[in-house]
Amino acid sequence: MYHVEFHENCGVAGVIAPKDKNAAIIAVKLGAELQHRGQEGGGIAVKKLDGDFRILRSGKRFGLAFPSNYVLKHHDLEGEIALAHTRYRTTGPANNELYSQPMMVRFNERILVGGHNGNIANAEDLLEELHSRGIFLTTENITDSRGSRSPVSDSEVLFNRILTSPGTNWPERISRALEEVEGAFSLTLATDHNELIALRDPWGIRPLSFGRLNGHWIISSETSVLDKLGVVDQTEVDKGQMWVFRAGKEPNPIVYDNTKPRKYCDFEDWYFSWPSSRRRDVEVELIRETAGIQMAKEEGRHRQQIAADLVTCVPDTGRSSAIPFAESLGIPYRERIFKERYDDKGIRSFIGSSDLLRVNILEDKYLLSGSLKGQVIYIVDDTAVRFTTMRILIHALKYRAGVKEVHLRFSAPKFLRPCVLGVNINKREELGAVEFKNGAWREKPDKQIAEEINADSVAFLSMN
Repeated sequence: MYHVEFHENCGVAGVIAPKDKNAAIIAVKLGAELQHRGQEGGGIAVKKLDGDFRILRSGKRFGLAFPSNYVLKHHDLEGEIALAHTRYRTTGPANNELYSQPMMVRFNERILVGGHNGNIANAEDLLEELHSRGIFLTTENITDSRGSRSPVSDSEVLFNRILTSPGTNWPERISRALEEVEGAFSLTLATDHNELIALRDPWGIRPLSFGRLNGHWIISSETSVLDKLGVVDQTEVDKGQMWVFRAGKEPNPIVYDNTKPRKYCDFEDWYFSWPSSRRRDVEVELIRETAGIQMAKEEGRHRQQIAADLVTCVPDTGRSSAIPFAESLGIPYRERIFKERYDDKGIRSFIGSSDLLRVNILEDKYLLSGSLKGQVIYIVDDTAVRFTTMRILIHALKYRAGVKEVHLRFSAPKFLRPCVLGVNINKREELGAVEFKNGAWREKPDKQIAEEINADSVAFLSMN
């Protein structure tokens, strides 16, 4: 039995350029702008029209692997079609280039290169089906330093299923391949027929959009990246839909599955997505601001308001909710927790690959204002999963900065169940808001959570 690794909130991007233009230059920019979605590897794939694929993958963060366009020249990465990918690992070996994407797969005369953002829930069943047809994968043969077999990449399972499915063209093969696939997937694919394809799963769980720039078609996990490059005529890939791009031609949409209800991942809005990104024409920033206003209403309705000196936030994603929360309560908002921006100290702690790494990141990550001594403060953050951040931060606020009281507010509801489609949480044991007691899992009361992390009070946005 093989264990399959999940790749969840990665960043995917693709470019198809006019003839004799190098799409790889834009792909590098796209990968650099999507690093907040995955920091444990990255890669570029390039294909000239009617030429061969060239791929460079790294176990390093994308910006370290591709610091300049010199890398493209050095590795002869030039062509009209290009993919970029940033990796967010959940299980399996960290910073291993064999798990980085884009991945190339071959079968008979076919070649497919792909980037995947999501998680295939039934990947182990699909892998067994591939084995029954005599198809085995590259990541089945990887062992760690102790000689133990590393997990198989669910992305490689998906790409091989597409590669080996019946059909007279790539859209037909993709449609047939996805009929029995369960999970979240936004894909960018480059085919041996000079096509660039963008598609989303039938539920639309992961984001994906595209647009036009000077004759180039550009695909990205987030619209903020397209905006920064000046991309126009932007379109969100709909659920169960694929778009096929060919050089010099208008793209055409294909609906391969319109039978599923829309199920967008809210964690995109609370944490992963850049504030200026949009989904269904609504900015993520506005969604977070609305949550802050609602939190303030619930504060006045359900709790005695705290006589706080100020409201501050855990940067960066907590800021969008913290400011309207403070304004609604009539309490000053002040920046008092500062985030290290340089080197590895500024990487996102939730995306850290182990508990020890997350703690080390956090200890170096935040700088505290010296003006907090003796004050009563509200801290607003976006979400709470493991509470690793808060335990360390509250300890530092009280015992290093001298804060008198810390009242913690989250602009998302409690995280009560594992997610096999969205974030790096596969077991309930990893969740800080639940516990196994008297033979059953139960939600922890807010007061208990506050005591465990040494906060003076804790509250979450209600599910209503």
